[in-house]
Amino acid sequence: ATIEEVDPAQVDAFFAPLGDLELGLTAPQPQH
Repeated sequence: ATIEEVDPAQVDAFFAPLGDLELGLTAPQPQH
Protein backbone atom coordinates (compact mmCIF):
# COMPACT_ATOMS: atom_id res chain seq x y z
CA ALA A 1 0.00 0.00 0.00
CA THR A 2 1.12 3.52 -0.70
CA ILE A 3 0.69 6.56 1.51
CA GLU A 4 -2.22 7.70 -0.66
CA GLU A 5 -3.99 4.39 0.03
CA VAL A 6 -3.53 4.50 3.80
CA ASP A 7 -6.07 6.01 6.16
CA PRO A 8 -4.43 8.97 7.94
CA ALA A 9 -5.98 7.75 11.21
CA GLN A 10 -4.20 4.41 10.77
CA VAL A 11 -0.94 6.20 10.00
CA ASP A 12 -1.31 8.31 13.13
CA ALA A 13 -2.13 5.25 15.22
CA PHE A 14 0.92 3.47 13.79
CA PHE A 15 3.41 6.28 14.30
CA ALA A 16 2.11 7.50 17.68
CA PRO A 17 3.80 4.69 19.69
CA LEU A 18 6.98 5.16 17.66
CA GLY A 19 6.97 8.86 18.52
CA ASP A 20 6.41 8.06 22.18
CA LEU A 21 9.32 5.64 22.11
CA GLU A 22 11.59 8.17 20.41
CA LEU A 23 10.63 10.84 22.94
CA GLY A 24 11.32 8.37 25.72
CA LEU A 25 14.78 7.65 24.34
CA THR A 26 15.71 11.28 23.69
CA ALA A 27 14.09 12.84 26.77
CA PRO A 28 13.12 10.23 29.38
CA GLN A 29 10.18 11.28 31.51
CA PRO A 30 8.61 9.40 34.45
CA GLN A 31 5.22 9.21 32.71
CA HIS A 32 4.79 5.41 32.66
